[in-house]
Amino acid sequence: MSAASLQIRAAITNASPVAFLFGWFLSARIALTLLAFQANPASGSAAEIGVLFLFVFLAWTFTSSQQQSLDGATPLRWICAYLAMTGVSLFWSVTDSVVVGLAYWAGLAAECFVIYLIMNSGDANENCERILFGFVGGAAFVGLIAWYLPTLSDLRIGDEDFLHPNALGYVLALATLCGMHLARKSRLAGLLAVFCGITLWRTISKACIAGFIASAAFYLLRASHLSRRAKIAIYAIAASSIVFGWSLVEAYVDMYDQGSHIETLTGRTTIWSIAWEEGIKTPWLGHGFYSFRFVVPMLGDFFPWQAHNELLQQLFCYGVVGLAVFAVLYVSFARFLYVHRGHEWFSLVVAIFVFVLVRGIADTERFDLNFPLWLLTLFTMVIARTQQERVTA
Repeated sequence: MSAASLQIRAAITNASPVAFLFGWFLSARIALTLLAFQANPASGSAAEIGVLFLFVFLAWTFTSSQQQSLDGATPLRWICAYLAMTGVSLFWSVTDSVVVGLAYWAGLAAECFVIYLIMNSGDANENCERILFGFVGGAAFVGLIAWYLPTLSDLRIGDEDFLHPNALGYVLALATLCGMHLARKSRLAGLLAVFCGITLWRTISKACIAGFIASAAFYLLRASHLSRRAKIAIYAIAASSIVFGWSLVEAYVDMYDQGSHIETLTGRTTIWSIAWEEGIKTPWLGHGFYSFRFVVPMLGDFFPWQAHNELLQQLFCYGVVGLAVFAVLYVSFARFLYVHRGHEWFSLVVAIFVFVLVRGIADTERFDLNFPLWLLTLFTMVIARTQQERVTA
């Protein structure tokens, strides 16, 4: 085989471009409907799922799977178990369209499968870094769009219908944490993390900001790779953002205290109460995947899509059985981290764990976990594969 043919083959079987693009899409997709499908949001959801399956094809075609066994990667089994349980729940789901629910579920499964294919090909650390770098870049792209949009009536940035500040804050918080970690090797990643962090503050997404502060504090305490000078710079940027944005926060708080806002943090108790009352009506198996919006009615002019609490969301959709699977998945992942607590990714992963646990008190996702399944898959595989490579080296 000629040298040119070998180079072409190496390029084709290199997962890096696919890894970066997939990471970019995972964060940038929250602006897809806003940019292209405002007239027909359902088409935006269909396009998102279609792109996910395009990535399945790309990852299947342009990666060279090594089919290595991942001994000790128990969280992968529980991720599969959780996906299986949520998929089976469509048989009894209280939804207007099982087909739509199946499409959303297939999108979740596709995300994890693409990560599996990418991480099972080539250098695990490199692929993980490229996925996360793409994710940070996509979040910065969405942040730019949010700054360009007119400010909302409550002074936050974003779009009430197609780029909600809470959804934006969630992506930005994850991206900022990942960017802080990637900054060890890339100054650009550090700059993007600073931009994402400032934009997160501007969303005034309370649950995300609270979770981020706790997780960032943990990460900075653990980050031995950061010099004292770098840590002081980070603290200075954070303090400056708070000082310069404080007048805006005060104005937001004044508006927040006026009237009744069912979707605010203080109004969450009403949603929690309804979610609990409806959830215990089907205590064992729940109402099923993609059911919340069809069981819980509109509350005034607010349409709740989820329970705004991760435990309540799991109980409502999948009952005690689902809550148990969810708990075992998180515990399994925590034990996996403890076993590999000396790993280079440990501090970042635990910091994200802190973030999702704090955010999960007052907010959650409609279909996914607060710790996204694709991200759980990614970290499980990068830690398991790099540990395996070190043992066999």
